Amino acid sequence: MATSKNEMLDALLARMDAALEKGEKLPWQKPWEPIYGDKSAPHNPLSDRPYSPQNMLLLLSAAMEKGYDDPRWVGYQQAKKEGWQVRQGEKASYIYSPVIKTEIDEKTGKEETRAVAYRATAVFNAAQIDGIPPLAIVPESERKPHTAELDAITRQMGVTIAHGGNEAFYTPTHDRIQMPSRDAFHDQHGYDATKAHELSHATGHESRLNRESLKQYASTKGRAAEEMTAEIGSYLLSTRLGVPFMGNSPDMTDVQHASYLVAWGKDLTQEERRTAVANGIKAATELEKYLELARENGLVRGQDQAIEQGQEQSLSEAKAALDLPRHTTLVLTPRTDLHPRNGDDERYVPVNMTSGRIEQVEHKARELTMTTIDGEKVSVKVPDGLSFCNFKDSGDYEKDLDKFFGLKGKDVDIRVPNEKSLIIFDRATGAELYNGISDRPRTPYFIMQSARVEYGSNGKTFYTHPDGGERKELESVTGKLKAIYDTHALEIQQKNGQPIMVFSSGSPVNPDGSETDMNRYRGLIGKEVTVKPKERGLDVAEVFRKAPSRDKGMER
Repeated sequence: MATSKNEMLDALLARMDAALEKGEKLPWQKPWEPIYGDKSAPHNPLSDRPYSPQNMLLLLSAAMEKGYDDPRWVGYQQAKKEGWQVRQGEKASYIYSPVIKTEIDEKTGKEETRAVAYRATAVFNAAQIDGIPPLAIVPESERKPHTAELDAITRQMGVTIAHGGNEAFYTPTHDRIQMPSRDAFHDQHGYDATKAHELSHATGHESRLNRESLKQYASTKGRAAEEMTAEIGSYLLSTRLGVPFMGNSPDMTDVQHASYLVAWGKDLTQEERRTAVANGIKAATELEKYLELARENGLVRGQDQAIEQGQEQSLSEAKAALDLPRHTTLVLTPRTDLHPRNGDDERYVPVNMTSGRIEQVEHKARELTMTTIDGEKVSVKVPDGLSFCNFKDSGDYEKDLDKFFGLKGKDVDIRVPNEKSLIIFDRATGAELYNGISDRPRTPYFIMQSARVEYGSNGKTFYTHPDGGERKELESVTGKLKAIYDTHALEIQQKNGQPIMVFSSGSPVNPDGSETDMNRYRGLIGKEVTVKPKERGLDVAEVFRKAPSRDKGMER
């Protein structure tokens, strides 16, 4: 029996509406305990494998509706082969597997693989089956927290986490989760459940799933859709991991939560509701993907190494503890005065050209994955980490983006003859594949030590991360002003001769564009200045030194 995605989602929405009309809470709005330990998620008892997030949500909803506590679900014939018997008169629940078809997209002309329908498979809960052995309940004292897995997901995603205050929330502008301190929670499970919810929000960042409801969060409809998405995503992740679920969203008070449910029922169209539920499933799938990547990269540490008291360990510390090599990222720049430097999990190497096969073009052409002619697999970025298409070829961003995606699988030479140019050649024929010009030099963010005004510091402190050292706090930076990239990003040559990028939280992604400040800064290039942090921007002042005698100048 095949069905469409909308039919599948509509059946789920009907269950949700029926529960809400009765005044009942939805599965992800009720406290939940993993009483079966790591086997508490809906799973097949023969393979012990949990079902996909989509099917997990369907089975959890069916379990709520029918009152099943057992997480095991199995097909009729599978049960029969094991000598178990589905009781007469019991009704099946259904899971769905996609029917995959490869088609040519009419707009792009490219071959695409997509799910054209979903095939239903009948399954029965263990509570409907005679002869199946009971599932052992795991005492609460033996249920271990899953902080290590959540920390690994956070590091793999590249999301920043800060602690302080009494609220939990995600800020997409800075790709940052704000959490109360660990001491503010009743136990580690409560802290973990809240982090899972905020990580679910973070999947909607433009660099990940680029979710519209996250962008429209300030509106009533956007908030209702996004909170439903985040609740479903975090519920499925928590269920998969065995993290006790706390119920209502930690982003909202009970009054706000009730208001969002009213908006969910009255203001959103059926299509918008389908999208919100589908996005919750996508969020959970995305989080599972990051967990698998983190495991592959060795980032899931033993629980005895997990972070205590709500403090994050940097990825570089985790890598160092595991003695893992840093991944190499080549940063394209014509500057020969810059040297390789280490980030959290990357080694950034400045180069003015590179050659190899392009294996993958990442989201919005912000990064290329390449196998160099030496056989090394590396990432390639432009200095500010934004899209390669900021070096404009045709002048049409979408056309330039298509050109970059068309480079996948090609052997190329990439060169940057100057700070505003990017040229890509076909290695076999020498043909020019891309010739882009930028309207300004790209900010060398990845290849220079930086000091920034960190969001939430009230503009009082710079934070800097020297290579091989701990984070330092600076009240000011003094040196010769070498370059300006916008009113929030300046390059300073320090007394030791090393450059440092000084910027505020609004830069380099969102230039101020104030010509008054830009003209004033231009007049300071080559002069010694002191830069102090402000909450939004930088306070730059020329250093005037009093001459000790008439025959000695002011220069130091």
